[in-house]
This record gives sequence, C-alpha cells and structure tokens, in this order.
Amino acid sequence: MRDWLESVDEIDKDCIHRYEYLLGRKLKDYSEYIEIDGRVDEMILEFESRTEFYKAYPELKKYGV
Repeated sequence: MRDWLESVDEIDKDCIHRYEYLLGRKLKDYSEYIEIDGRVDEMILEFESRTEFYKAYPELKKYGV
C-alpha cells in the first residue's frame, strides 16, 4: 500500500514517479525519496532515460533493481 503518496504535492509525485521509472522499482516511502533526491543536483524530471541518469549518477545504481 502506498498511502504516503497521497500526502505529497503534485511536483513531488511527478519526481517520485520519475525516480521509480529510472530506478526500475517502487520507492519504499517518502524518506527514501528525500534520501535519493538529496544526491541528485539536477531536477530529476530532466532525465529521460536510465542510461542518461546512471551516466550522470553511477553511484545511484545501488538503489535500482
């Protein structure tokens, strides 16, 4: 169940969904989103592909599947 998503604003929801796409899995909770987002300098919505994302942030592969 992902009740925690109901309490975030629309831009955060969009960012969460993009992280989930790029990482290839659902995020566990808002805290995980904040942790990962704090490691990314650009707006996550600018990344279109996993290749582009992991090229810029290879250390975040540990969060993916």
